[in-house]
Amino acid sequence: MCKEEQEDKWLVDSACSLHMTGRTKYLLDFRSICNGGNFTFGNNANGIIRGYGVLTTWNFSIQKIAYVEGLKHSFISVGPLRKAGHRVEFDNDYCYIMTSDKNTFLIQSKFEGTMYPLYVSLIIGKPQLCFLSKKQYPRSANFGTTS
Repeated sequence: MCKEEQEDKWLVDSACSLHMTGRTKYLLDFRSICNGGNFTFGNNANGIIRGYGVLTTWNFSIQKIAYVEGLKHSFISVGPLRKAGHRVEFDNDYCYIMTSDKNTFLIQSKFEGTMYPLYVSLIIGKPQLCFLSKKQYPRSANFGTTS
C-alpha cells in the first residue's frame, strides 16, 4: 500500500556532502548497511549512516538518500544534485531545482529565515500500479457478424 505524506520539510543545503534523513519511512527501496561510517553533526556529535534509499515525490526522485541514525532534520544537498545532472539556482527569494537544460522545474523552495525549506508530498511505501492490456484479435476473426 502506498500513501502520500503531505508537507514534509526537507532543507536545501549547500554545505552537506550527501542527501540525508533521520527517518527510514521517507525512503523507498531502503537498503540497510552494516558499516556506513559516521556522520558528524554541527555540534560535533556523531550519527551513524545505517543505509540508503530513494526519496520519491509525484514529480521527481532523488537517489542515494542516507539514513543517519539520530538526525532530526532531512537535507537535500546541492552538490549531489548537481553531480546527478540537475541545475540548482538561488536568488533572493527562492531556490530552484530543475533539469540541466532549464526546461523543467522540479521544485522550488521559498527562502524562510536563513534556510530554503522544501515542502514535498512524498510517496511512502510501494506505489500501487495497475497495468491494462488490450487483447488483440487476428484480423480474420469473425465476431458474430454474418456475411
